[in-house]
Amino acid sequence: PIMTNSTNVDHELAIRIGELHMNTKRKCTTELENQMVAIRAKEKRKDEEGKTSMH
Repeated sequence: PIMTNSTNVDHELAIRIGELHMNTKRKCTTELENQMVAIRAKEKRKDEEGKTSMH
C-alpha cells in the first residue's frame, strides 16, 4: 500500500485545482470567442449596410 502523506494529498489537490482552473479558463475562452464572433458579425453587417446606403 502506498503511504499518503500530507504533501502527497496537497499535490493531488493542486493537480485537481489546476485541472478545474484549466476547464474554467477553456469555458470562459470559448464564451469570449463566441461573443467576439457575434460582435464582429454585427460590425460586418453594419459595414455592409453602410456601404449599400452610400450608393
